[in-house]
Amino acid sequence: MPVIPLFLYLYSGFALLHAVWIFGNRRSPGTRLKSLIHPNSIRIYLIEVTVVVLQTIWTILFIPSDNPTGLIFSGIGLILFSAGIFIAVWSKIIMRDSWGPPGQLDSSVQRNLVTSGPFAHSRNPIYIGLFLSLLGFSVAIRSPLIFMHILFIVFIRETVPAEEKLLERKYGDAFRQYCRRVPRWIKYI
Repeated sequence: MPVIPLFLYLYSGFALLHAVWIFGNRRSPGTRLKSLIHPNSIRIYLIEVTVVVLQTIWTILFIPSDNPTGLIFSGIGLILFSAGIFIAVWSKIIMRDSWGPPGQLDSSVQRNLVTSGPFAHSRNPIYIGLFLSLLGFSVAIRSPLIFMHILFIVFIRETVPAEEKLLERKYGDAFRQYCRRVPRWIKYI
């Protein structure tokens, strides 16, 4: 697959995701800016940018674009990437104003307990979508640096339990019942 259209598609997907994140709620511009410059927001953006940029450079410098197996990897990667972007964007839209950037742990941001849409199958569909998009990106560009996703996994492993404690404090029994019905990651697996 030609490298330029592939990267244009992948970077457009990331741009769509970030546009939905930044402009997808009805909070005041000042509140949105405050959440964007929160240390945990900066941390996850730095992880994402570092992984994507290093893999892009590696691919451009060292992976031949005329390799026939590249089409298979690109196809599988694009499916994973597109599914991840779709899940993350859908989850954000379902959450509406009950969303805060990852790991901010601000209970005032939570408007209500969201349990519909993708949240009926996973308590953390946004993280699943982000992980799938990053994994799909790596597979699509055939990056041997796929191991860099460990940074993202470490971030969510420490963030998710703290977020769930906040939700349990705020919603009590309703959240505990939700946890009994819906797994942390994904139903049916």
